[in-house]
Amino acid sequence: MQYFTTLTHYNNRKGIILLIIKIWKRESYYGWSQY
Repeated sequence: MQYFTTLTHYNNRKGIILLIIKIWKRESYYGWSQY
């Protein structure tokens, strides 16, 4: 967990952007299926 936190802080901007893209793709995929 310590390593993951350090890695997250190290790649903060890039990691957050990738995470948002990943969540957005998943949300949009399931969202289109639901609605």
